[in-house]
Amino acid sequence: MSDRLTVCFEGNLSNRKGNWEKIKAISELCAKEMPFQFKILGGTRFNEHLEIPSHLVDVISFTGWVDYAHIHEHMKDVHIGWIDSDGLDASLNERYAMPNKFFSYLTNGVPVVVNESDDLAAFLEKYRCGYVIHKKQASAEDYRNAFLQLYNNSQVLKQLSENARRIMEVSFCWGRMEDRLLAVYTSLLNEEVR
Repeated sequence: MSDRLTVCFEGNLSNRKGNWEKIKAISELCAKEMPFQFKILGGTRFNEHLEIPSHLVDVISFTGWVDYAHIHEHMKDVHIGWIDSDGLDASLNERYAMPNKFFSYLTNGVPVVVNESDDLAAFLEKYRCGYVIHKKQASAEDYRNAFLQLYNNSQVLKQLSENARRIMEVSFCWGRMEDRLLAVYTSLLNEEVR
């Protein structure tokens, strides 16, 4: 790992969505404890402007919109993917499916830090590819503590990263999913023939 810990939020931000206030608070706390960058892979919607406080301009960065085919290039320097599931229960989409950014992080070998969320937490703990803060509503301090713990344990962070990439290659890549679907269809067809 480089000297600086880089945490990523992938997606859109606004004053209403995406935890902009929490990102600023986390960045401020973490920058006092370690060399730190919060990389926002994406940006604002509808030409909204989010002001980075002057004391955080070297800590928080926006890439702006990134084409899906180029996300991996922007993830090369990222150590941790961040998903704050606070409030996701209100979203039907998030209630019935894990967010795309979750798999984007893992595919790029980026372990994920989340607060307590049934599906995300269970996945991370089962496959040991991330860190779960066991609180439904995690504070900026909770995230700072998690990031600092991982920063201070680079071997653990490296292992989580390797596990993230491996589980996506071995179990959750489209090739494996195609094999599973083919096996299900073949099984169903064989049942009908009998």
